[in-house]
Amino acid sequence: MKWKPLLGIVFAVGGVVGAGVAIMSAMTPPSSSKQAGPTVFSTSGQLKSFGPDKQTVTIAHQAIHGSMGANVMTFEAETPTLFADLQPADRVRFSFIERDGRRVIQTISKQ
Repeated sequence: MKWKPLLGIVFAVGGVVGAGVAIMSAMTPPSSSKQAGPTVFSTSGQLKSFGPDKQTVTIAHQAIHGSMGANVMTFEAETPTLFADLQPADRVRFSFIERDGRRVIQTISKQ
């Protein structure tokens, strides 16, 4: 007989928690209804060289927080004229995504 009050409290708390879970489930959209876009990385660096027709660029970049340390890498341009006003040795700030195993610069500006 000593357990009846305690069981009542446990069931009452369980019902409140269960209701909270039901409410949160109703508020959260299903994962299939929302596609996550690519992660955008941002850093700064110095231009080293360009590929043919300035469609690729090699940059010595600073560390990318949570992703990789400082490195020298080649990137592709998102648009054909993205690198038009840039020259080797320019210091830049840029953002890029990874698409099909390629690193694609979306924005770039001189510092």
